This record gives sequence, structure tokens and C-alpha cells, in this order.
Amino acid sequence: MNALTFIGWFYTIIGLLALLAGIRIVKALRAQGRKPGFLDSALFGVWFLGLAGGMGVLLRSEWGLSALTTFCWLLIVLVGVSVVQRFVEAVRMARANVPVNFIGVMFGLLLVAVPFWFLCYMTLSVLKDESTRAAFGLS
Repeated sequence: MNALTFIGWFYTIIGLLALLAGIRIVKALRAQGRKPGFLDSALFGVWFLGLAGGMGVLLRSEWGLSALTTFCWLLIVLVGVSVVQRFVEAVRMARANVPVNFIGVMFGLLLVAVPFWFLCYMTLSVLKDESTRAAFGLS
């Protein structure tokens, strides 16, 4: 199996699993009488983009390459925003005299963020390679 096939299957499966998990979360929210917000819908769109990009890469279509590239950049930004948001929340808690273990917060954030960033970086590297462009007929 070459790198493009792996990437295509990986993002197709992960995108599908993320969408299924999102559906379960929305059902649980509705069962509690809460409405999903705009950000929930936006996340569905982002993960659908990843699913579509993965399928497009498997089909070796140009739109799949663009969709997966866009998905990776969106994921890099969203994970970064999440890291900053959680760190700011920890600072607010510390200012309110709530005990916060900043080393634990940073370790936890980096344990999640760094693998996402690395995965996206590696995917973008493969997608920008000349052999990938040739496989998509874009040389």
C-alpha cells in the first residue's frame, strides 16, 4: 500500500468515525433538552470535508486533493485555537484562586495537539510531493 492509499483510507475512516461520534453527541444533547450550536454544525462540516477529501484521494481526483489539503489546514488552526482557549481558561481559573496545575495542562494539551499537528504536517507533505501531483495527473 502506498502513502496516498493509506492517507485516503485513514481520512475516510477517521472522518466517518468522527461524524458518527458527532451524531451520537448531538442525539445525547437533544435528549438532555439542549440544542446543538453553530460550532457543532461547523465541526460536522470540517469532518465531512476530511471524509470527502479522503474519498477523493482514494479516487485520485483533484477535488479530493484540494479538500484534504483544506481539511488539514483547518484542523491545524482549530487545534491551535483550542490549545490557546484552554490555556486562557486555565489562567482565568488561576486568577480566580482555583488551583491549576499548569504543567499538567500544558502536557495534556501538547499530548493531544502535537500528534494532530504532526499528522497534518505529514499529510500536507505527501500531498504537495511531485509524485503525488503526478498520480493525480497534475504534473
